[in-house]
Amino acid sequence: MAIIKFFSAYGWQMTVLAVSGIFLLGVLKSFKAFDWIKIYSIVDGEKTINETKTKQLKKVVYTVISAGLSVAACCVYLAIINTELTATLVLTISGTVWSLNTFAYMLYENLGVRAVWKAFLNWAKGLILSTTAQIKEKIAAEKARIAAKKAATEAQKTASETATATQIDINVAMQAVADYLGIDTAYLEMLKKLKK
Repeated sequence: MAIIKFFSAYGWQMTVLAVSGIFLLGVLKSFKAFDWIKIYSIVDGEKTINETKTKQLKKVVYTVISAGLSVAACCVYLAIINTELTATLVLTISGTVWSLNTFAYMLYENLGVRAVWKAFLNWAKGLILSTTAQIKEKIAAEKARIAAKKAATEAQKTASETATATQIDINVAMQAVADYLGIDTAYLEMLKKLKK
């Protein structure tokens, strides 16, 4: 009922923003942003984590963060659409968002939305990682292709230089033989053309 009342009073944009804090909190929790919150107790002279009090503190932190993010998002939206932000309006929205957030968090925790959300985040994470791996493979293949092309160009250049050097040596040798035998250079040019 809270979602329907909020939706009818403020529209779908504000409803989405009001519930967004829960999903942003889910993203933060999936990245283990709150693992540092721990309450310790001393039991038999040893410092141990008090799981019950840690969970209670985390629930308070989760509620404040999700409601705070939702209220902030709603206030920013109202400021963008040029609504005058009075104290009464902000308090009304804060109370409504608080109750809506509490309701949405209950749904998130108890109706399997959490499992669906975690599955979606794991899928997105896997997609990002596989896409990154594919991009790295393509970059490596492109680098290998460029290196092979460069090596082939260098080999072709070396072969061309070797062939040119061999051709020069043949020309010099033919000129030396022609000079020794007294053959006319015009006859020598004709032999070269016939050779090609």
